[in-house]
Amino acid sequence: MWAYKLLIVLKAAIGNAEISSSSDLNCDFSSSCRWRNATNLEDNGDWIINNQYAADGTTFIIPREASDGYFAYTSSLIARSVALLISDVVNCQLGGANIKYWYFKTGSESQLEVCTRQPPGSKEFNSFKCYTGSTTNFAQQWIFRVIELPPLSQPFELVFRSTFYPPMDIVALSDIVYTSTLCEISNKGAQQGAGGSFQTEDSTAKLLKFNEGKAGSFVYAGGKAVSRHDKFILSNKIPIEISEPARLDFFVYQAGVKGRLQVCINNIKDCVLDIRGDTINIKARRWRNFHVPLATNTHAIHFVADGLQDNYAIGLDHIQLLNKHGMAAQQCR
Repeated sequence: MWAYKLLIVLKAAIGNAEISSSSDLNCDFSSSCRWRNATNLEDNGDWIINNQYAADGTTFIIPREASDGYFAYTSSLIARSVALLISDVVNCQLGGANIKYWYFKTGSESQLEVCTRQPPGSKEFNSFKCYTGSTTNFAQQWIFRVIELPPLSQPFELVFRSTFYPPMDIVALSDIVYTSTLCEISNKGAQQGAGGSFQTEDSTAKLLKFNEGKAGSFVYAGGKAVSRHDKFILSNKIPIEISEPARLDFFVYQAGVKGRLQVCINNIKDCVLDIRGDTINIKARRWRNFHVPLATNTHAIHFVADGLQDNYAIGLDHIQLLNKHGMAAQQCR
């Protein structure tokens, strides 16, 4: 017989602060999270945090082996009841996002959906844009799921929505991870920083914007009010002269499938590296390291971003001139 202990019901609230980083919504339910139950006017069920659940001798849920031992679950004694688990407000997200989680269902008919709600707190049915939150193959075990989300330019909430058809079904969630590039970085404005000047080449070119965040500074192309015809160009202030072969080393963040970053030498039509957004996958939403070789000569270096649309972005950081082996800084004039 499984022991049953109620730990805590996630608190319902009407208003919530905006998150400042996508990781703010990561939650394994072992400590305080930026998720809450809906108010009574929004649904008729609650999510409850526990470390085990037993309805009878054959229906029970225990934590995943790799987890910290807690999960949130919801159930109902009434058919067609709904329980909402709602995130704090996300201001907006650039270039799409994904939410990863583990779920457990004891019955095959009850539904789990992942939704966005715009505007936050809306009671209108059409304010929800929902995606199927469970797989078609039913199994009474923890199942991993990833939901891809589109770019969203206005504030929204993320919502897990469970709908129960037969009573006594249980739906549980664990280890929620939300990954996105938030739009707040686009409010910093275009500035100069990190020791360089941002030069434009033609009438459609724009300045790369400069952001100073919690984890350091970087430049990025894109954001809001962007046309696919715009070019964003970052160039070294004066050409560099190197006396032996070297490499240009840098990190790139692609916030979505739209856009392209090129590295061009001496002019923006002579490009030696082409990084396209439509080739990325779910693992690409992180800083990735690239490098291009440089021959002995004098070089003007241009980073060129184009093909972007509203709420898509490409970030650039930690640009270094290294020796050809990438092991030490390379001297230049």
